Parts: sequence; C-alpha cells; structure tokens
Amino acid sequence: MSQRPEHALEPTLAELLTHFARTTVPRRLYQLLQLGIPFAIDFGRVARATAGVLAAGISATLLIELFLRILGNAPIS
Repeated sequence: MSQRPEHALEPTLAELLTHFARTTVPRRLYQLLQLGIPFAIDFGRVARATAGVLAAGISATLLIELFLRILGNAPIS
C-alpha cells in the first residue's frame, strides 16, 4: 500500500475532478433529460404550428399575387 505524505491529507485536484466527473455528470444528465424531453416535445408542437402557418401564409400571398396579375391594370376613367 502506498501512503500519502502527511501534508497531502486533502484530495488532489485530479482526485477532485475525477470524483466530480463520475458523480455529477450522470446526475445532471438525467436531470437535463427529465427537463429537456418535455420541453423538446412542446417546442416541436410550437415549431410545427409555426411552420404550417408560415407555409399557408406564403401560399396565400402567392395566390393573391397571381390573381392580381391575371386581372391586370384597371383602365383609367
């Protein structure tokens, strides 16, 4: 068994970082998943609705422009 020197009773930076990486990352990952998945589902519903409204608006604008071009210019009275 290797013994640490008397002045090294506190953990080293490498030991602290290793402990932090092994314990905190999975816990935070699971917390983010618990919060992120419902947010992603809600954001996906909003994104689909926005894309649908945008597509319908562009189509309607193009149809109105086509109709007005077919009508042509009105004669000046």
